[in-house]
Formats: sequence, structure tokens, C-alpha cells
Amino acid sequence: EGVQNIWYSEEGNLCALVSNRDYSNPDGRIQITVLDAEEKNNVLAQLSLSQFALDVVDVTFIDETHIGIESHINPSTNVYEIFDLNTETVDEVYYGYGFTHYDDIIYYVQAPQHFSGISGYNRIITSTGNLVYESPADVTINDDLSVRNASIYFTESDSQSGEKEMQSIGLSNFIPQSVNGNIYYY
Repeated sequence: EGVQNIWYSEEGNLCALVSNRDYSNPDGRIQITVLDAEEKNNVLAQLSLSQFALDVVDVTFIDETHIGIESHINPSTNVYEIFDLNTETVDEVYYGYGFTHYDDIIYYVQAPQHFSGISGYNRIITSTGNLVYESPADVTINDDLSVRNASIYFTESDSQSGEKEMQSIGLSNFIPQSVNGNIYYY
């Protein structure tokens, strides 16, 4: 099986690729190999993704020693694992979609499980545990979440009318919202 995707660090000195995907093995996990981009035979790390990961969505080189890997789990969520390249271990794990970095914070969307029967109430959450925004009933936040110019930008889709609308929230203006109980769906 040939290489399908290669992801490069911003500086172009590191690259990552899916090196093993053995679905026939019940304990088989997707493997990511991180290489020196100049010397492709120089393997820097071999990483094993979550046992629930079905496919790799995206790879982000956070810095010289950390990499974020987003993998598909099911129709309503992905897993985002941050690995330490020196130890080849997972430092942080988040469940949702639309993962994006701004400064040292990860912003992402969580939605109720696709089988829950709940429509809407998607949440933008930070890696620091803050709830930034919750969509109304029957409104879904798309996976185009981005942070730039000190604002969060995203598109919402109304499941009743089919209309899409771009939204933005200023990072300096938002007051972390509270919900009854846990801010996380999973």
C-alpha cells in the first residue's frame, strides 16, 4: 500500500505519514511515523494512535517536540491526540472536531453523539476547560473553526432551513459560559 498523505512541519524539517494500518488485527492501531524531512531514513518517532481511531484526518506539528494528530472515530466525533516526540507518548487527548491552535490553547467543537437524537447544542470548548459558545437547538457548528485576529470564526448550519451563517466571537470579549454539570459531552 502506497503512502497516501505526508504532513510537513511549518519549517519543512519534519514530516509524518501513516506507516501502518492493519484492520485485520483486532489490536491493530494506526501507526504514524515521524521523519527528518531531509533524511527520510532518519525515523524520529513511531506513534500508535487511539484504539478507536479509524482514519487520520490531519497532523499538526505544534513545535519541535510535539505533534497533534486528529483521527476519525465516528460520525459525530474525532479524537485529537498530542504526542511528545521524544517519549512517543500521548500528553493530551480531546474529543470533538474542528481542532485549531491559537497561542497555547486548542479550540474545538463538541456535539452530542450522533445517535442521541439531540440536534444542535454544539459547543466550542478550549483545552483549558472553558465553554466559549453553545449553538441553539437544531443548529450545528461546522468543522471550519479558525482563530485569527483575536477572534474565533465558524459557520453554523440550521438543520431546519438549511441556511448557513458565518459567526465570530472576539477572544477578549467572550465570557466563559456555564452549563449545568460538565461542559463536555464525552
